[in-house]
Amino acid sequence: MPANDPSATPNPSSSGPGVFLLAALGLLLLFGAVVLGWKLSRPKLDSLPVVVATTPAPVAPPEKTLVTSAERQEVLKRIDLMPNVTAETKERLYAYVDHAQNLQRLLTVAFETGRTRVSERETARVVKGCKQKPFTGLAQNPAAIFVVLGYADARGEEKRNLQISTDRASTVMELLRKHCGVQNVIQTVPMGSPKLFNPKDPAENRVAEVWAVLP
Repeated sequence: MPANDPSATPNPSSSGPGVFLLAALGLLLLFGAVVLGWKLSRPKLDSLPVVVATTPAPVAPPEKTLVTSAERQEVLKRIDLMPNVTAETKERLYAYVDHAQNLQRLLTVAFETGRTRVSERETARVVKGCKQKPFTGLAQNPAAIFVVLGYADARGEEKRNLQISTDRASTVMELLRKHCGVQNVIQTVPMGSPKLFNPKDPAENRVAEVWAVLP
């Protein structure tokens, strides 16, 4: 059965890779503004008294990160496969991922063939997962950003599959808002039908992934 769903309608409110990029760049610009303000507020070195240190200053340990190398590679792989994204944009996203303190795939939501709405059974499973860790902990952290990646299988016309992936991501975003009570920023990213999952099983591509990013 083809993946195209004649009942699926475009959702103009869905966000794309560009919105996810704007969120990432916004955080980086905010960080840069804080650092610049801190530098400008420091007194000039010429006005400070000269102090001769007798003992070396202690070195702060490197900041710990919860992101494993495998998790970073999983995210970078998805950035590589984003449709309609320039190489320059991808390079900026790489840098954002490299500095993120937490990147976790929290949920994978399955869709029936050609459908862009989540079934009742799958909705119940997702709601149950939203009430468990690590989802609950990240949902209570206002700094965490939730990213929903929508996918379609390779059957059918590419443009139509991209729209299906857009609608699936938007549907899951609505589910997180209405049934899981997520108040965090949620960005949706339509992935179309990339060759990321098992090519022998189209069902593995009819999904949406929920990731959490902690800058």
